[in-house]
Amino acid sequence: MLFKLTPISIAIFIAVFVNIFVAYSSWQRRKTKGGVYFAFAMMAITFWTLSAGLDYAALPIPLKVFFAKLEVLGYMTAAALFAAFTLSYAGFDDWLKSIWGKILLIGIPASNILLAWTNKLHGWVWSGFKMSETIDNVLIFEHGQAFTWVALSGYVLILIIFASLMAATLKGTELARKQARLLLFALLALVASNLLYLFDIFNEPGVDWSSITFSITGVLFLFALYGS
Repeated sequence: MLFKLTPISIAIFIAVFVNIFVAYSSWQRRKTKGGVYFAFAMMAITFWTLSAGLDYAALPIPLKVFFAKLEVLGYMTAAALFAAFTLSYAGFDDWLKSIWGKILLIGIPASNILLAWTNKLHGWVWSGFKMSETIDNVLIFEHGQAFTWVALSGYVLILIIFASLMAATLKGTELARKQARLLLFALLALVASNLLYLFDIFNEPGVDWSSITFSITGVLFLFALYGS
C-alpha cells in the first residue's frame, strides 16, 4: 500500500477542491487587471495543495520526499505569481518588466526549486528524514544549511506582495483601497501561519498548514477582488 488517508491529508484534500473552484472562478475573470497572474497563481496553489495532501497520505519515505519537491515547485511558483499579481494590481507593471523584477520573480523560485530537486546530491535543504513518533504518518524533514536561504528568499516575495498591497491601500478609488486592505489582511494571516510552522510554535514538527492557509488566502483574495 502506497497511500493512507489521515485527518491531515483529508483536510488538505478538501482544500484542493476549494482551490479548484477558486482557480476556475479566477480564470473566468482573468481579463481584469492582473487577473491572469491571479488565475495562474491559484492553479499553482491547487497543484501545491494536491502535492501536500499526497505527501501526508503517502507511506514510503521516498514518495513523501518526491511530493515535498512538488510542493516546493507549487509554492514558489504561486508566491512569484502572487507577487506579479499584486505588482500589477498596484500599478507597478513597469517593474515587472525590469531586470530586477525578473531576477526576483524568476531567479528566486528557480534557485529554490533547483536546490530542492537536487537535494539528494548535497543535502543542503533537507539533511535527513524521520517519521514522527506522535503524529500519524507525518515525515519530519530535518533542515540543512540552505533551508534558511530558501525560507528567507521566499519571504522576499512575500515582502514584495506586502509592499505592493500597502501602496495600493494609499491610492485609487475607495473601493480599490478597501480591496487592498482586505488583501493585506489575507496576506498577514498567511504569514502568521507560516511563521508558526517555521518556529514550531505548537510543537508539531513535520506538520505544515501553509498550503491550507495559502488556499484560504486565495479565497479571501477572490472575495476581495470580485465579491462586491
